[in-house]
Amino acid sequence: MAHDLDPRLHAFRPDLADECLRDRVEAKAFVSGKPMRIAVPVAPILKSPQLDAVQTSQALRGEDCLVFDTAEGFCWVQLKSDGYVGYVEQRFLLADQSPHTHRVIVASTLAFPKPDLRSRPASQLP
Repeated sequence: MAHDLDPRLHAFRPDLADECLRDRVEAKAFVSGKPMRIAVPVAPILKSPQLDAVQTSQALRGEDCLVFDTAEGFCWVQLKSDGYVGYVEQRFLLADQSPHTHRVIVASTLAFPKPDLRSRPASQLP
């Protein structure tokens, strides 16, 4: 039934699938994803819920995603920006869905903890 859907871009597994795929795939359960946001500068998106798994993509700080499942420190997510599906460490996500206030438009920049360019940068943003 799901032979035409790419599992890298559509959230479905034999045990669980995105509610929006109910009529297109077979799964034991269907859920709506919980909105979350990437909270670290770069978060690897992994093929399976293991630290040594193959990285299939990456997400940048501030990217929104939908979380469909959480287990043993990993979340099964779909990124809203490019649709990629995979596993990300739960500690890299936060529930904050406040509006975005800034956008990085250069290859890299520094994030400061306060509005003072002489302060020590808190992190680098790609």
